Amino acid sequence: MQANLVEKLNQASIKQINFPLMSLPFEEAPDVDAYWMPQHLVSLYGTEAWDRLSDKQRVHLSQKEFALICSISCNGEKEAIGDIAKIMLKKKFSEVRSYLSHLIREENNHIDMFVEFCRRYGELTRFRYIYTKGDQCTDPAWNDLLAFIHLLVFEELGDNLNRMMAKDESLPPLVRAINRLHAEEEARHIAFGRQLVADLTAELLLKSSDEQRGKLHDYVYHFVQSRHYEYHNAGIYASVGIPGAYELRQSMVESRDAAFFFRGTPNPQEGPAKLLNYLYSVGLISEQHLNAPPGAGLGVVAYPASSCTLS
Repeated sequence: MQANLVEKLNQASIKQINFPLMSLPFEEAPDVDAYWMPQHLVSLYGTEAWDRLSDKQRVHLSQKEFALICSISCNGEKEAIGDIAKIMLKKKFSEVRSYLSHLIREENNHIDMFVEFCRRYGELTRFRYIYTKGDQCTDPAWNDLLAFIHLLVFEELGDNLNRMMAKDESLPPLVRAINRLHAEEEARHIAFGRQLVADLTAELLLKSSDEQRGKLHDYVYHFVQSRHYEYHNAGIYASVGIPGAYELRQSMVESRDAAFFFRGTPNPQEGPAKLLNYLYSVGLISEQHLNAPPGAGLGVVAYPASSCTLS
């Protein structure tokens, strides 16, 4: 890890320290008759199911799904904090430990921010699934790498959603402020994560077998291409009066991939392509994965198993 990058990130986190519960306008309740997400980011937008909804149902769905995004963010950041706290005192992280402390503080503040929004104006959704479930491998070095891969992919895919909502002047001020703060701080996490993941991967691939590399490639690609599953919620669909909510959700998640996070951009496939190119460049996916046609999935599973045999 480049020492100058760590110091730059440390100084930015210190100079731009922020406590959302104090700095954001939580007293400004979002309009209950307004969209809380741009229409094109609502999961059903552009489908026949969307066309059948009334204006009131569409608004209600956007509000429920913004609270869902808050909930997903809480879940992912909770896992990140737990993983990093468990490993940050290892000797190999001594040079980046100072920034890991800032990262944990910022992620914890994000959880406070999202929880507070849901407490006041929405509903915090609980999940049956988590990004990581205990140690995934028998070798701690592989678990360390996976922890930072999970965090990086989670942040890279969510970043576009945050940025699009932050700049959309039609959304309530509080919603925009939450997304703006999240995007600003996650940008530092992404810069850090890209470098650290590259370093950890280079170290591990030197002593890995072809079989281990193949399993790692499949795991990472499947992880990227299944992150959209949680953003389609049958309970929410049913709550706004959509019939056949479970079947609708299944059809939506099975027909989509990581491009879901880049809807509203001129070419939604460019977003995941940049992430996949990075993952390929550091050795985390294969050329086959990189060149797979959009939607191919290569046997994508919704949630990787809680145990693996990389090591």
